Amino acid sequence: MTSIYILKEYQGIGLGKELLKSMFFRFSSLGYQKIFVNVLEDNKARYFYEYYGAHLCKSVQIKIGGKVLNELIYEWDNIDGVLARLTKTN
Repeated sequence: MTSIYILKEYQGIGLGKELLKSMFFRFSSLGYQKIFVNVLEDNKARYFYEYYGAHLCKSVQIKIGGKVLNELIYEWDNIDGVLARLTKTN
C-alpha cells in the first residue's frame, strides 16, 4: 500500500483513526517494530500522524509533474504505545 486518501466529507468522523488502528493491530500481529509513512509537507494529515505519536525522521525533495515538493518521512517506533493511544476511550 502506498497511499490512503479519505474524501473530505468523511474526514473528522473517526474513519482515519479506525483505519490506523486496524493497520497497527495487523502490524503488531506480524511482529513489526517500526512503521514509517511518507507525507507531503503541505498535507495536513501530517498533524494526524504526529498526534498519534509519529516523529519526523527526515525531509527529502521529490519531483512530481515537474514540480519539486518536500516529502516528510515520519516513523513510529513503539507500536504498542500507538495502539494504547488508539484504543483509549475518550
